[in-house]
Amino acid sequence: MIKNLKNLKPKMPEYIEKNIKQALIKGKYTDSFFISKYRFNIYRGCQNSCAYCDGRAEGYYTPKDFGNQIEVKINIIDVLKKEIPKIKEKGIIFVGGGVGDSYQKPEEKYQLARQVLQFLKDYNFPIHILTKSALVERDFDILQQINDKNKSTISFSFCSNNQKIVDIFEPNCASVKERFYLLEKFKKNNFYTGIMYMPVIPFICDKKEDFNSFLKDAKNSGVDFVIFSGMTLKTGIQKDYFLNVIKNNYPNLLDDYDKIYPSDNKYGAANSKYYTKIYTDYYEVLKEYKIPSVIPHYIYKDKIEMKDEVAMILFHIYQLLKSRGEDKKVYEFAAWNILKLEEDIITLTKENKLQTIKGIGTVISGIIKEIVEKRRCNYYEKLL
Repeated sequence: MIKNLKNLKPKMPEYIEKNIKQALIKGKYTDSFFISKYRFNIYRGCQNSCAYCDGRAEGYYTPKDFGNQIEVKINIIDVLKKEIPKIKEKGIIFVGGGVGDSYQKPEEKYQLARQVLQFLKDYNFPIHILTKSALVERDFDILQQINDKNKSTISFSFCSNNQKIVDIFEPNCASVKERFYLLEKFKKNNFYTGIMYMPVIPFICDKKEDFNSFLKDAKNSGVDFVIFSGMTLKTGIQKDYFLNVIKNNYPNLLDDYDKIYPSDNKYGAANSKYYTKIYTDYYEVLKEYKIPSVIPHYIYKDKIEMKDEVAMILFHIYQLLKSRGEDKKVYEFAAWNILKLEEDIITLTKENKLQTIKGIGTVISGIIKEIVEKRRCNYYEKLL
């Protein structure tokens, strides 16, 4: 049963100013998706109001009226000024998170993202910004300064390149045309650029012809990577909100969603049969365009710790093989064991002790040795 949620009706946004004690989120391990260990949210709640956003899910403790009540961390600069200097390891700082676009509407008023960038440009960290807003262009001047010092990445996320679909599911975001224009602009000015092609919405933009059209536009924009993912629907506010949007726009599809999204999956995953089909179709189309489906090594080479760099390549070998139908978990297992290492990976390589690491045999030790000594991986590059 779908609840009728009142927050589907337009409301005046409410900006809730908050003082925080902690801003920087440091992951225990570098994330193989965004290649980042450090991140922060400037806002909680998001006026982009994307219909599918899992930031609405109760587990994230965001405002209940997610698209209209936005928590603004007004003292984030002061907090980051205490936290950033304490970072001892190399790493890429991810500006943003899963519970609020750093360039959403309140940024026009508060300019906190701009202030954060002004502060970060004096430090030796490359950054990665992911947004759906054209407002990021406002800060091109500061971003260029950061990029000149530490080459950085600007990414945009999309659910589709069909503007009619985007208008329904991403009502307060930059247009498809604006996003591709900005990807091209940043690329021409020597930034790395990427696309998070996610989530692909079931039954609406998940066909081969949709993938083909989207990847053609992505290829023409010159992006360095396109990362693909299906959609999750967690039981509760997120699922109710999304299904209300479906009810109002595609009522004939309600039963189809009920069939593929079981209510007892705590992660909100669709059934495996559906995911298998869309991933198989997507990667079949991707072969024609030859766009990396993971963040390429050259983007993070020498920008993260060596053991993290090795682990990321091994994770991505696993993912690239899996996208071809080869489920070789040995690479994933080895990557996790390297991330947990207390010993220095360079020393272990020099002393020929790599095979003392659990899960690492002759083949993977050879790959690690090549990464450490030659700063590349031929096998990985062929898969890419």
